[in-house]
Amino acid sequence: REPVQAAERSFVERTASRKEEPTEEQKDARAAARRAKKARQKANKAEKAAAAAASEAERADYPHAQLRENVEFVMDGLEAAT
Repeated sequence: REPVQAAERSFVERTASRKEEPTEEQKDARAAARRAKKARQKANKAEKAAAAAASEAERADYPHAQLRENVEFVMDGLEAAT
């Protein structure tokens, strides 16, 4: 019976209001903090996406760069041979 009373008491303690209602200034400050956090998260997400896109573009460009080097090497070889 004691654990049930303890559970009921803890439920009442958890759901009871422990402090008075926050002031408008406190509510505004919390809202501003939430907006700032969301803005930081959005900026971080965009930064990661940009880095991933740049990395992907670099990987996609690699075969073209390699092919260009090969063509230049062959052309230099042909010019030297003639």
